[in-house]
Amino acid sequence: MLRAFRLLKDSSFDERHDLWRLWKKTALADIYGEPSYSQVYQSLITITRLWKNDLRFHSQSELKLFLKNTAQDRGIKGDAVKYHSKKLYEAANQLVRLGGKRWRQLNKK
Repeated sequence: MLRAFRLLKDSSFDERHDLWRLWKKTALADIYGEPSYSQVYQSLITITRLWKNDLRFHSQSELKLFLKNTAQDRGIKGDAVKYHSKKLYEAANQLVRLGGKRWRQLNKK
């Protein structure tokens, strides 16, 4: 979603997996002041707090260690990986949903 919005402004792409840098260069970041801006921003905070690109190759035990080392396992009863996986999925889903809504608005113009 972020890459698609990036292409609306410029076809160059050098942000790689830095989601904050990518977002700042998108048309999606231009919605400052609109109600969905804070939702998009909050989703990005959640995603970047819970996800690093190299985590996709880690085992469950390595993910648990990542959560422990970043103190994100505190206060969670049960499986912290499962808990945060759900939070990450919800944030990513919200970002895609809000981005899709904004995309349709931009394409109506």
